[in-house]
Amino acid sequence: MGTWSQEFINVSLLASVTPDVAIRTLVAQDILLEEGERTPKVLYFPRRADGSVWWVTLENETLVLPEHITVMIAPGALISPLGARGRLVIRGELQAPLGAIFPSTASPPPGIAAARLGQVDLLGPRLEYVHPEWWGGGVGAGPGVDSHAIEESVRVATQRATLAGGPAVIELLGRYQIRRPLRLFQNSVVVQNIELRGRPGGGDDATILAGDGFVGEALFDLGSSGGRLVCRDVRFDARSRAGACVRVALGVDAPPEAPIELPHELSRCGFRGAIDAELVVFASGVPAATKVATGFVAPASRPAVDLNGCVFTVLRAWAVTQENRPSLLLRVGARLLGPEGASTRFFNCVFVGEADAMIFASAQEVVTTGCRFANESFPESLRRLSPDGPAWRTLHAARLEGGVDIVLEGMPVEDEQEVRVTGDGLAPLGWRGPGLRDVARAYVGPLASLTAQDCRSTSPQFLFARRAPTDRHVGRDSTVIGLHHAFDSAPIPDPLQLPPPILWLAREGVPSGPSLQLIGCRIDGDSRRRAPMVFAPDGGNDQPTVFDYGTSSDRAQLATPVGHGAERFPGAFAPTAVGHVPFRR
Repeated sequence: MGTWSQEFINVSLLASVTPDVAIRTLVAQDILLEEGERTPKVLYFPRRADGSVWWVTLENETLVLPEHITVMIAPGALISPLGARGRLVIRGELQAPLGAIFPSTASPPPGIAAARLGQVDLLGPRLEYVHPEWWGGGVGAGPGVDSHAIEESVRVATQRATLAGGPAVIELLGRYQIRRPLRLFQNSVVVQNIELRGRPGGGDDATILAGDGFVGEALFDLGSSGGRLVCRDVRFDARSRAGACVRVALGVDAPPEAPIELPHELSRCGFRGAIDAELVVFASGVPAATKVATGFVAPASRPAVDLNGCVFTVLRAWAVTQENRPSLLLRVGARLLGPEGASTRFFNCVFVGEADAMIFASAQEVVTTGCRFANESFPESLRRLSPDGPAWRTLHAARLEGGVDIVLEGMPVEDEQEVRVTGDGLAPLGWRGPGLRDVARAYVGPLASLTAQDCRSTSPQFLFARRAPTDRHVGRDSTVIGLHHAFDSAPIPDPLQLPPPILWLAREGVPSGPSLQLIGCRIDGDSRRRAPMVFAPDGGNDQPTVFDYGTSSDRAQLATPVGHGAERFPGAFAPTAVGHVPFRR
């Protein structure tokens, strides 16, 4: 509301002039005054009796309201520029209700073409929140209106952050069905920071949904041109109409010496209903040969996406094959497809449902801290007994069969190249650090790595690392600390064979490559159906590929970090190379 020191101007009382004439008159009068002589004013737009719009006629013109003029819009009132390429810029305070105040081009007023609706820019320094409801969104008006409302909110928030300084928060208090992806950070030359905030404690009620007729690969599609998204308390539901809820593209051409930018942050968000994966992170392009500065040491990884307290609900679906037979379609919670040197970090997240894998990583580093996994699917090949016994080496060989929490593999590059190291430090394709090889042929991206701490799993398998497609398989070692795995096979009918909770095939027959460290883990076996806790073939040189430090089972067996003996946990570990010395309590 206005104060005693403000001049209050009710537009409806200016019967002799139109709103655009009234605004022009106010601005023209103030221009003639010194800045200290300008008095604060409130420009009030009440609701018109017939519900029509207060039109500000602007043809190829921009009209600016200065900072000392507050625009007050009453509930039910609408204001809009009218004219091709007309712009109304509000640099002062906006006082408006949580409801429609600007007409939507997706549903223009009767008798007005959408192309005639101008653009409103909100650049006031006191603007803290932007609401899609101002453009008619979030009230069930339809996917077209909701899509336009959210896009306008993002445009206004981004423009304010760029031109006025400081990002405005887009507050999502309703339920929005969208018809097309919300594209952020696409081909922008300006680094943008966008924050979206939903309703805390909203339960399973979705915030962003794929509406009828949705066309696109993801609900939110984040480009790699620069910028950061902060998303809190927003729940996504793709409703089996989009490949992903959120898709993030990461650039691969940043120089190694470039400063590490803050990662995208998603906190207390929910994901469900995607056709392929709820979250997709991928490399947008092919890395080129990189010149590495002398003495430069690349960081362990660059955080790309951080997820805090998020819930991934992976739902199964039925598809129809070409033979007209129903086929179970399993999905992935998070699909991480590079680039190498980037990391996606999950803190206190929950993964539930039926999935091929809850996290599928290729070339990236995965960090999971305090996460909970409950994958209710089970590998189909293990639902029948084999006369030759369990074939652990062929499990998931042709395709992922389900029931896995985390899958690690490399990302092969088809193009062959031969690059010799010269004095200028020319590196092979994709390499980001020192220790260059003389020749690099058929480069295979490094195996994705995992750092997991204090996770809990009731899934059939916690970790599966696929063998390299070639003998050259580089990558960082993986570490699992404080894991508690306990899978109850009682609900699954016989016949049944249990998979190893950890299946590490990354170095099968390969002398060098990434290893796995288990520190202080507990893997509870099933007394009804025996299975190895860890299956890890050696690298062809009788050397272990998994190193155990203090892992125990429910059979009161413990390991110490003393050397790497040839003994095995009796009945607990598979007869493969696992480096530890067992003893009993």
